[in-house]
Amino acid sequence: HEGGASMEKLERFRLRIWDKINKHMFYRFPYIECRENGTDTLDIILKYSQTYETMQSTAVYDNNGLLVFEGDYLTDGTTLWEVRYGETHCGFYARAVAGDCMQTDSTIFSLWHLCNHHNAEKSVKVIGNIYENKEPLSKLIKRTGER
Repeated sequence: HEGGASMEKLERFRLRIWDKINKHMFYRFPYIECRENGTDTLDIILKYSQTYETMQSTAVYDNNGLLVFEGDYLTDGTTLWEVRYGETHCGFYARAVAGDCMQTDSTIFSLWHLCNHHNAEKSVKVIGNIYENKEPLSKLIKRTGER
C-alpha cells in the first residue's frame, strides 16, 4: 500500500461500527456536528453499546492491501484466524479458529507477521468478519472473495 508511516498513523485510529439492531456495518460513519451539549456521533455510538459495536483498525494490511480491523476473519486457504485485541498480547493478534493450525500447540499468532509474508510465504487475506459472516467457519477457510 502507499502512504508510508504518516498514513499508518491515521489508519490506527480508523473505526468501523456494527449496528446490532439493523445488522449493518458502517465503515465510514456519518459525522454529526457537535450538539449544544457537546456530544457528537462517536459520543452517541460509545454511549449506546447495546446498539453499536465499535471496532478499531489494526493499521495492518492483508496481502491484497485491504486494511484489517478487529473482528475480521483472515485465511491463507488452510487456516482461519479471527483478529482480536488483548492487553495481555500487547495489542492486536490473530487467533486460529478453524483449519490446519488447530492441530498445533499454539493458536495465537502475530497479526503483523501473518500479513507480511511470515506465514511460510502463504498469502493471507481478509475474507469477512464476525458479524457479517455467520456460515460455518470451515466454509470460510476456502472462500476466495473479499469483503
